Amino acid sequence: MLVDDGDNPSPEYLRAVRQMSGVERLRNMTALSEAVWQMLFLKLQARHPELSERELRRKVAEKLYQSDPRTLALLRETSS
Repeated sequence: MLVDDGDNPSPEYLRAVRQMSGVERLRNMTALSEAVWQMLFLKLQARHPELSERELRRKVAEKLYQSDPRTLALLRETSS
């Protein structure tokens, strides 16, 4: 089974990733990133229907960059 729990990827997972071209890895990473972004957006939209699309996009960015204080500061600076 292709499993990657974050710390201990399975040998099958590593083999599958190594067999991909750089373009394939990039395409897969981009698709995954877009899916995560969309899920966060929809979750926040359901919780906060009063927010505009722009405000929701900012909240998604804040969530994605929550461990980066400099990026968070820039996001908050540009939203005021």
